[in-house]
Amino acid sequence: MAAKKRDYTSYIGRSLSDLLILGLLQEEEDLSGYLIIKKIRKISEGSIKFRAGTIYPRIEKLYDKGLLTKSVVDETSNGNDAVRQTSTYSLSKLGLQRLQEKSMEWYFLQHKIATILPPMEELQ
Repeated sequence: MAAKKRDYTSYIGRSLSDLLILGLLQEEEDLSGYLIIKKIRKISEGSIKFRAGTIYPRIEKLYDKGLLTKSVVDETSNGNDAVRQTSTYSLSKLGLQRLQEKSMEWYFLQHKIATILPPMEELQ
């Protein structure tokens, strides 16, 4: 029996959401907060649906800790004179280090949890 497709966002705490942001930015640089939310949702096939109110503060904290770099771009739209600023983020060298450290911790924890749970074969 396959697992039902559902929203698992509530299972994800701050540390894991930070890890997902860092992991995504290792794969692709210069992403806005909006694109980070959209790409995580797409990659997880809708199983992780972060809201802007959750992700933007996490991104800013990662930036404040020096784990991300930020570029601010002025944009105009549709020939309009109104200028809007868009921030995009990339992984810093320190961010890459933290990603590697936290990924190792996550895989270790994931393995330990898997040893406690019944095997998948027994659940089907």
